[in-house]
Amino acid sequence: MKRPAPILIGLAMLSAAPAPAEDVAMAWQESGFQHSLYVDLENQEVAFKKEPAYAGEQVLRAALPFGAARAEQLPFALDWTGKKLRLDANYNLDLTDDPVLDADASISDRLIFKGVELEAAGPPARRYRADLEFPPGGSFMLANLRSGWVGTWLRGTSTWRVVFVDDLDGAWDEDDLFAMAADSAEFQKDPRAFALEPVQGLFIDGVHSEIRLAPAADGTWLFSMRETAVPMGRLRVAGDMVERLVLQGGAKGRKAILNKPGPDPVTVPAGTYPVQDITLATSIGRLTSSRPADLVVRAGEETELKVGAPLRSRGTAHRDRGEIEVQYELQGVGGEAYRLPADRRTDENRPRVEIFKGGRRVARGAFEFG
Repeated sequence: MKRPAPILIGLAMLSAAPAPAEDVAMAWQESGFQHSLYVDLENQEVAFKKEPAYAGEQVLRAALPFGAARAEQLPFALDWTGKKLRLDANYNLDLTDDPVLDADASISDRLIFKGVELEAAGPPARRYRADLEFPPGGSFMLANLRSGWVGTWLRGTSTWRVVFVDDLDGAWDEDDLFAMAADSAEFQKDPRAFALEPVQGLFIDGVHSEIRLAPAADGTWLFSMRETAVPMGRLRVAGDMVERLVLQGGAKGRKAILNKPGPDPVTVPAGTYPVQDITLATSIGRLTSSRPADLVVRAGEETELKVGAPLRSRGTAHRDRGEIEVQYELQGVGGEAYRLPADRRTDENRPRVEIFKGGRRVARGAFEFG
């Protein structure tokens, strides 16, 4: 083995003394979020000790899971005919001493209960605000969470914000919404654009940190980052317009985020990254892509990643009997396909096609987003 490699690793490991941990108490916020959950109600039948008279015979008796244990599930009864929801808020299996919620009268094809306050039995104490939707005859429900936890802290010279919306189970997992970025009007408007999966380690702004997010006894959540030293390599992005590059993997539960990487190589933790998420800033808005390919960054070495502009349009045609199906892709320099964010996938933003035979146009139309 050549001697320079371990020397480079040593320099990377010792280049800066770890900073003290940053602990941020995240306060509960009743509104301002939107995070939808699918809740399976199969095998959730509940036998109540005491029930009121219902308007009809069609009654859904189930429990809303706040955790894996039965004691952590909130029993409820849905009166389909009366369009009323009874939550067993005191967990005593008696629905005659609990408030009655009325469905939104303006909606007829399903039952929606807006702004429902939910509270887990604890400990620790946890509360939520959500819209609960029940499709007719379904053995599931949709919960659109409106509440979450927010914290801010100083990172260098800028103020950062971290947002967390729990999926009701009280644990930080892949079904939650977790986002962090420098505070801005854009971030506050749509934190989902900055969402991250649960990670043990995060590399951002040239610093690698261990991350922890856990509930506190008083109903808040505690977010902490502790700077740690890891072996480093160098990455050169061969492409333009890259606003954000997220390297998934590296080591289990770790992620590297590169904001506006330029043509010069940047330092990143060494490792194998199975997925790279790319965001481009273009004249028509942000374009995103997810590139599933192993990117190997070796300690002390430089690696090139081809993503971004210049972009090229690619169309393929497939004949099915008397019809021709045409598919369109916008590709980057590495062959990655880009897509518009969901809020930009409108009729006026759809790619369009025209077909000519000789100099005469024989057909035209617009593509559907897929």
